[in-house]
Amino acid sequence: MDSLISKEYKEKIVAFHKKRGWGGPISNNVPSIIYTYMALSQANSILDYGAGSSLFKEKMDQQYPNAKFNIHEYEPGIIGKDEDPPVCDATVCLDVLEHIEPNKIDNVLQHIYDKTNKWAYVMICCIPSRKTFSDGQNLHLLTREPNWWLEKFKYEWDIFDIKTYNGGFLEVLLIKK
Repeated sequence: MDSLISKEYKEKIVAFHKKRGWGGPISNNVPSIIYTYMALSQANSILDYGAGSSLFKEKMDQQYPNAKFNIHEYEPGIIGKDEDPPVCDATVCLDVLEHIEPNKIDNVLQHIYDKTNKWAYVMICCIPSRKTFSDGQNLHLLTREPNWWLEKFKYEWDIFDIKTYNGGFLEVLLIKK
């Protein structure tokens, strides 16, 4: 897992999680979008890549209590969720990629690809965060334009749907080639 996160950064985000928690609110429409894609693709398992404090899983359980999806969580900043996750039919990666160390992003994107059988739903904030670590470093280590991200995805994925919001936020549905 060293190829995904440096020891120093892992220590930093583990400390941040213990102090403040990680993960912002998830809008109610995200679970409905994921539920629809799961049904259309006949997917059974979801990997929440960068699960933070389990907000996605909680929302899915609230909105779809009878859904039979197996939701697996991977979060390198929380001990117990930091083990290599299983391969799943679908991956959701919500407000995570902007937190990746720039020299690790290609490895992380490959890891997501390798852990996904069918499709991935990715949301990326493309502007600096309003929050910082205790040392003053911005939480968003990797702020890039939406087109930069799309270039990263296009070689291994079919880009099925794209939404951008004021140039600061990107949502992408990626289908595995």
